[in-house]
Amino acid sequence: MPPYAASTSNVYRPSRWIIAWFVVSTALVAWDAGYMLMRPRSFPGGDLYWIWKPYTLYAQTDLVYSREAFEAKDGFAIGQTIMNVVESILNVVFLILAARHSPVAVLVGAIVTAMTASKTILYWLCDIFSGWASTGHNTRFEWWLLYALPNGPWIIAPGLIAVHFYRQIAKSLRIAAKMKTL
Repeated sequence: MPPYAASTSNVYRPSRWIIAWFVVSTALVAWDAGYMLMRPRSFPGGDLYWIWKPYTLYAQTDLVYSREAFEAKDGFAIGQTIMNVVESILNVVFLILAARHSPVAVLVGAIVTAMTASKTILYWLCDIFSGWASTGHNTRFEWWLLYALPNGPWIIAPGLIAVHFYRQIAKSLRIAAKMKTL
């Protein structure tokens, strides 16, 4: 057996914190997508409002979520929501593969965490380059507490997890590069 074979594994066992991130993220992103896809029924006065009642405050903080943006047919909000649906599906695929200890989970996880972080960064950049059109009405305290604090984890956690997956993929590629191919 070659010396590098002992360090290779065809089994993937993710850390508990990574599994926790994917489970919690999937649930929250699916809830968020539900709010956006069910508008106007999810707005105050709608028959499904009770499910998304906390969004009353958030829609005042981030105007992309507001009734006004919905009525103006802001296409970014629904486009981002469709990407949230894809993200949630890929999160579930990752969780299934990870439960089966499949090394392919690392690749799917790398893709979805890069997607999550970049989508969230794009969301922030759109607000910044529009002159803070969606969040600029908030005080600094409100912006940090009600916008940055709840949204920041969707940049930080996927970024850290993406680095974790990068290291695993890079290690596997270095090992594979040493193997002789037929």
